[in-house]
Amino acid sequence: MIEQLKAIYPSLVKLNERQPNYYSFLHNGQWYGIPISDLSEEAIELLDAFLPAQTHSQDELEWRDFLNGCRDEPPFDLDAYRLLVIAIEQPLDHLLLKETLEDILSKSLITIEPSSNTVFIIEPLETDEVPLSFTEIVDILSSDLEVKLRIFESDKFTKLELLPKLFHWTNQVAPVALQSTHQRVITQKEALLPKMMNQLTEEDQLFFIESIVKEAKNDEELLHTIKTVIKHQINISMVAKELYMHRNTVQKRIDKFQDLTGLDIRQFDDSLKAYICIEFLS
Repeated sequence: MIEQLKAIYPSLVKLNERQPNYYSFLHNGQWYGIPISDLSEEAIELLDAFLPAQTHSQDELEWRDFLNGCRDEPPFDLDAYRLLVIAIEQPLDHLLLKETLEDILSKSLITIEPSSNTVFIIEPLETDEVPLSFTEIVDILSSDLEVKLRIFESDKFTKLELLPKLFHWTNQVAPVALQSTHQRVITQKEALLPKMMNQLTEEDQLFFIESIVKEAKNDEELLHTIKTVIKHQINISMVAKELYMHRNTVQKRIDKFQDLTGLDIRQFDDSLKAYICIEFLS
């Protein structure tokens, strides 16, 4: 289809997102556009009839304009809301993804500016509603759609006037957070560390690793144990259970790490430095 349109409209180009000066449409998860100045009214009517229904409703386009400062008021009020950013590792029909999520959540969702590998969603919430954690269902969702998904979840908000600022902040933070962790689902709170780490250059990271974890940097098994110990706040029994390891083995690895690095992970400052460097290495 794209080749046929390109033959008729040579100015047809790929876009990263919907553009106001283009007749924009999605095909197989990729945005395409033809400059509006190249189209007559009859041509636009023909394209409207020829192209498949797009994932954006008029309300969604108006939401996009509100988020980008092109209109002062949102299309309608929301009692509360949260933002979802879904990273897709293989081509996927965004309309199918949206419909699947709406079936799971039993509500209509607002999709804003999806690119070929990312979908940004506003989820309307009731004032007293507790949002669903996608950690519980991300594997099932990925299996049903036959594609690997990774999801960023914002906090719940009630002030609609904060939404444009939150939208642009999330657009900056979510990709960094999703690329910096092996977690399938990451929350707004969990994005703090990846965001901070992203401010350092690779050279910065290497120097900190050398000065903080020293010889332990090459012992992946030891570092995994120490990260688990920190995660469980030095609860040796919990760590032993999770790693299928004897308590004495866990303690020996803690002692070994302290011998190699001089860090006592029972101390907050040392455990924080160790955890950040282990994240760098992962």
